[in-house]
Amino acid sequence: MAKQSNLNIFLDGFAHILEEQWQVDVLLKAGDSDPDAAISAHKLVLAARSKVFKKMLEEDECKTSSEKEIITLSEMKHEELKALVEFIYNPASTNLSRNKLISFLNASNALDVYELAQIPFDDALNNAALSCIRMNIATIAYSDELKLFAESNPNLTVEIMKACVERTMATDTNVSIFLDGFAHILEEQWQVDVLLKAGDSDPDAVISAHKLVLAARSKVFKKMLEEDECKTSSGKEIITLSEMKHEEVKALVEFIYSSGCGSTPCAEHARSLYLAADKYEIPHLRDLCRDELISSLNESNALDVYELAQIPFDDELNNAALSCIQMNITTIAYSDELKLFAERNPILTVEIVKACVERSRKRETRVREAPPSGCASARVPAPVAPSVSIQSRSPSVSVDLLSSPIYFRIWARVFAVGRTLLTAVFKRFVSRLCYSGVCSNGGGDDLAPAIDLSGKDYTRVKDGGG
Repeated sequence: MAKQSNLNIFLDGFAHILEEQWQVDVLLKAGDSDPDAAISAHKLVLAARSKVFKKMLEEDECKTSSEKEIITLSEMKHEELKALVEFIYNPASTNLSRNKLISFLNASNALDVYELAQIPFDDALNNAALSCIRMNIATIAYSDELKLFAESNPNLTVEIMKACVERTMATDTNVSIFLDGFAHILEEQWQVDVLLKAGDSDPDAVISAHKLVLAARSKVFKKMLEEDECKTSSGKEIITLSEMKHEEVKALVEFIYSSGCGSTPCAEHARSLYLAADKYEIPHLRDLCRDELISSLNESNALDVYELAQIPFDDELNNAALSCIQMNITTIAYSDELKLFAERNPILTVEIVKACVERSRKRETRVREAPPSGCASARVPAPVAPSVSIQSRSPSVSVDLLSSPIYFRIWARVFAVGRTLLTAVFKRFVSRLCYSGVCSNGGGDDLAPAIDLSGKDYTRVKDGGG
């Protein structure tokens, strides 16, 4: 949910800029509008979204005009023009006319929509209407509407007949062209008005951009551009990003001008872009960089990513890096990177130790709760150390399996043999004790059963034995 929200913030930036009327520089007017009923807009956005608007704005009148240019769209009504501008600035929140017509298609209006799709020809609308006609041909074929339609559109009627015989599928989308408009504008360097410079760049190594695009994508850039120096500057303002390298700034600008949908930041610059996304408040870029960092986690970079997750604290990235460190601790523990890491981050090193101890405890608990296969009948408690206790007649053994199935067979065998030997020695000792007591007594008449050890009765021998 958070990632989707960040994507919406990224895409809705131009809509917010329009709502705030931030540096609008062109007015649009409908054919039925009042003299004062004009709709404000930005030349840059109109040019990025429409080639026709771009050509209109490249005319000499627009270039030399010091006031806001007024473009009149005489064929449109005011509300229609307003809806067009809203779509240009935020396509995701506007109901597209084509999609609306397609969603309302049924047997009663399919012929009208099919005819409408020819002027101008709209492939998607044409196919949708034709498909609806084909699905409802049993009803449409006997309607009066088809007779009238055939009289005015004989060629289209033939196409309907062909479609009923053989299904034709064709799809064409212009979404990518629409969303990539800003990237093309940047590539053409069309009316760029700001320069970005990296900390390691040469004096002449600058990257051109548009104030409007930077402000729409980043609140921090917007604040920087609203400063008095930027407002009053007659030349192109230069913004230096001292913490970034030239290639990193270039990657940042490329992302800012991208559509944001399906865009993946350069893996090589994921770390620096992650920090830049946080500094310049571009949450969607930060989400994408986080995913890239997590997918590339390994024993060689886990400590670096774990440290990165603390500035600012990123719970998801922190947990992923810590988990990677735990799984590769046998390698990381002997690495030089850990020594350097511990010097810089003693507190984080303690957290790693705690996490590894906790992981070890959980593993030991799982081993104790699940005895090894083949030994299900053995009930083995788990004290701190192996111990043997012999009571008067029933020796008992308690064994610690060292928290590992590998040692079970060895310990079980050792204690089984030890128990057998101890029992035999104990029986022999008691037997001799009883026998020596009878002999020293000189043999008496008080025959009595002795201690029963092995199922036999040891008795005193009358008259001193024999």
